[in-house]
Amino acid sequence: MKKIIDNKDEKVKLTLKGLGESFTLSVFISKFAELNPDDYKRLEERFVQDEKSTRNLDWKKNTMPTPEKYLGKAIKDYAKRNPDKIKILKGDKFKKVP
Repeated sequence: MKKIIDNKDEKVKLTLKGLGESFTLSVFISKFAELNPDDYKRLEERFVQDEKSTRNLDWKKNTMPTPEKYLGKAIKDYAKRNPDKIKILKGDKFKKVP
């Protein structure tokens, strides 16, 4: 299966450049969608497609997270791999490390 977002870390990194020192997850998602509209649209389409394919099956749950959860996991994974660049704060807040 093809990746939903190619070069995800690079796109997260570029999105971070356009943000202030501290920001929330919703601000990050808005900026990501602004900078990468095709990728965000593909996230939404994949979620809807997966939801439709599992809707009629009681035993199967939706396996694709919402675009917001997907991008939240992407930035948190990036932050864990790059603690010298970004820090996770409480309540879906983030801060760039100087």
